[in-house]
Amino acid sequence: MMAMAMRRWPLHRGIHGISAKRALNTKPLFDENVLLPLFPESVQETIKYGLNTQGFCILRDFASSDIAMAMRRESERLYAEGHMFQSNSVDAEGKSYPKLNVYASELNGNEWDIAPTILHYTRSIMLQAPEMLNKLFPGLQISSRAYASKLAVSLGEGASYPKHCDTAGLPDKRKVTMVYYLNPKWKLGDGGELRVFGPDGTHVIEPHVDTLAVFWSDLVAHDVLPCENPIEDIDARRYALTLWLVTDNPRQINDKNHHLYPLRQHHFPNTG
Repeated sequence: MMAMAMRRWPLHRGIHGISAKRALNTKPLFDENVLLPLFPESVQETIKYGLNTQGFCILRDFASSDIAMAMRRESERLYAEGHMFQSNSVDAEGKSYPKLNVYASELNGNEWDIAPTILHYTRSIMLQAPEMLNKLFPGLQISSRAYASKLAVSLGEGASYPKHCDTAGLPDKRKVTMVYYLNPKWKLGDGGELRVFGPDGTHVIEPHVDTLAVFWSDLVAHDVLPCENPIEDIDARRYALTLWLVTDNPRQINDKNHHLYPLRQHHFPNTG
């Protein structure tokens, strides 16, 4: 069995006030008082069908190219100005190891001067997605207050993620993973594709800009293929913002009665 990434990401709270520190000279391309309309009925239907049948779904053209491009520019600035640090994982034996050429930041809501679009996107997700998911999946009990996040960049030259489930088990209560890709110039050969191991086989998802991947954090095994670009190629660096939604019901984590639980056991038979 390959090593599992089992990092316990800190939970953030108080998303209602996430945009409180906007600088007076900042002019974002959105009204900060109006949430991004991310979950129309058609998107909700796609999410429900995908999570029910495959454990994941892929949404292209999710927020808008303008929003995604603004988030890319903000991400590049965060990295350039030293706000992102060596990313680490923990293997199945509890040993920490650095991810090759991967850097990450856990934004806490105080970066409005640098990353207003990223924070507004996060706020829009967290003020809409829990209610939406709880409606689609009664009993899920996704929290509207607690979540975890990570903005990551894979610089290239072999940067990758090993096969894992995001949530190894309690006390980690992350239930739904939402990965938003910020790579407008990605092309075949760059690498960095998300690879999801579904019930009907392996799916390879290209990390194009304005694409959202949604999957069960505790049930769906996945990895990220090596990024093959030179580190010096700034445009080819792979940026992604991950939000983890947390359940208030611990029985939802690694639920052996879930029809997709055998999928997890197939890849990690001695866990969960």
